[in-house]
Amino acid sequence: MRDSAFIEVAAGAAAVNLRKARASIVGNASDRTTWPVQIADLDGTEVVVAGNRFRGGAAGIQILDVCLGDQSVCGWHDTQFVLAGNQLAEIDGVEITATFGERVRCAVIGNNIQYDAAHGGVAVWLGPRTKNCLVVTKGAVKDEGTANRVITIP
Repeated sequence: MRDSAFIEVAAGAAAVNLRKARASIVGNASDRTTWPVQIADLDGTEVVVAGNRFRGGAAGIQILDVCLGDQSVCGWHDTQFVLAGNQLAEIDGVEITATFGERVRCAVIGNNIQYDAAHGGVAVWLGPRTKNCLVVTKGAVKDEGTANRVITIP
């Protein structure tokens, strides 16, 4: 998805239940959209989310599990994703709560994130089933995962 705009919808760009795919969400904008990007349940997939501008929602970018049924992918496996160069002004900037299986690589770098700390928001939330993510950001990071590398810059 490229160069699209969303205003006051529940979810903007979504990529769910993909196998051996390439997905890019680049150059989009949203205002008052609850979840501008939701990505879930990927296997053997490459994902880039870059150069977007999202504001006024709950979380700018959500990486999660949906697990739609027996025939679907459940969790993340053999997948690489990068979230870079996004401008986010949300309660939480990035929420990564997906279950990471084998060979998942993650990078959250170069984003401009404004979050709502007064309401419990953080720049990046790494949930308990994340591992081996690289996060370079200004602002608060909630890291509940394993072996994530968090670099906070002034």
